[in-house]
Amino acid sequence: MSDHLRETPLGQAIRLVSRNKLLQFPEEKPDFELPPQYLAQLQNIKNSDDENDTNQLEKELNNSAHGVNPEILSTSHSYHRQDENTDNLWRVQTELAQSLTIQRTKSIPITPKKTTDGIVLVDWYTTDDPANPKNWSSFKKSFVMFVLCIYTFTVYCAGPIYSIAAEQIQEHFGVSAVAASLGLGL
Repeated sequence: MSDHLRETPLGQAIRLVSRNKLLQFPEEKPDFELPPQYLAQLQNIKNSDDENDTNQLEKELNNSAHGVNPEILSTSHSYHRQDENTDNLWRVQTELAQSLTIQRTKSIPITPKKTTDGIVLVDWYTTDDPANPKNWSSFKKSFVMFVLCIYTFTVYCAGPIYSIAAEQIQEHFGVSAVAASLGLGL
């Protein structure tokens, strides 16, 4: 529940008042440990004098973390070349879907990448990191969608109500039409 509240303005206010002692992120907790994949990679980088080994490790991790396995891609291309028999096509699609599902359920560590200009791009710890919105529960996804719908509905309802009252705002506060229309933009 704390991760739901932590992201809200109320949660941010609680964090500010408590000086980040309440509603902490996982990395801020005293018992947080860096995932073993990161520790192993750090040790490999420190112990390795050969840059080729490091580059090879980065390429392997980048390929496995952000792309579809090349073996699966080649398999899918060969599947498309097979005859168009409906039963065979259904079987092949089922096998391909199962292999992709297996690959997605495997927790693959995601490592930070360094661009050519030296900027480090960071990502989630693993492909199944619970902080990643793709891995949120259906309830949390539905709740976020509900809140966005309520916000959108409120804005669409408030705009016409405010624009009708713009003349009364001008008269009551003694401001110009431009100043009265600022409320619509806010």
